[in-house]
Amino acid sequence: MGDIHHSPVLLVDQPKDENTYVITDPEGGPLGHGGRVMGEQPKKSWLKRHFEEPQALGRAVVRVDRPDGTPLFFADRAAASGDPTDLQGPPCAVVSPDGQLIGRFEYNLQSTAQSFLEGVRGPLAGGGGSYTEAHRLFDANGQQLCDVLWEEVEYGTVRVSRFNYEELERPRGGRFCTFYDMNRTALARLDSHQPAWSSKDRYELELNYQLPEPLRTLILAAPIALDLLRSSE
Repeated sequence: MGDIHHSPVLLVDQPKDENTYVITDPEGGPLGHGGRVMGEQPKKSWLKRHFEEPQALGRAVVRVDRPDGTPLFFADRAAASGDPTDLQGPPCAVVSPDGQLIGRFEYNLQSTAQSFLEGVRGPLAGGGGSYTEAHRLFDANGQQLCDVLWEEVEYGTVRVSRFNYEELERPRGGRFCTFYDMNRTALARLDSHQPAWSSKDRYELELNYQLPEPLRTLILAAPIALDLLRSSE
């Protein structure tokens, strides 16, 4: 049986629905599994997800276990504040089996907003624009450990040649993110694979180094923590 703490590549899949996660190595060897133990269950239907009125984001807790059922950690996303002016969104804590805080993920609103403003293109440049979504990773004492930067997203009209532009049907990009430490060293990369017709995600996490704790556990939790933060439920 493989060890999740020693595998440089993890695959995190949702083979049944959005409530469960299966973690394997690249050869399919089991490394762990997770499931919601608290919070509203997300809509499993693509039609419900896209055509029903959005609900207030509630608290959601996912417990992640080893294949033998031994708990590894909890990913605990707080409930939204309910304040319509709160664009920051709730954090997602990573908690040890004994209830001790390991660290937390937060949406980096300031960085994302700044990139959006810088990426807006005027009418002479075809309109549209681009932005880079960002998150931050903190330890239990509130010290920032990582910046998490996603692939650039383009929207609206994009240039395809010097004088030709194409109108995008939907934004493109944002398919992967890179974890940078405070010295701008790339520690890991997370790829998100979601078919347009499905609400189930599949993630591939690749670690570039054998990281110390608590950083390693926090990055191992990233596929699930970021999935909860980027979820609409």
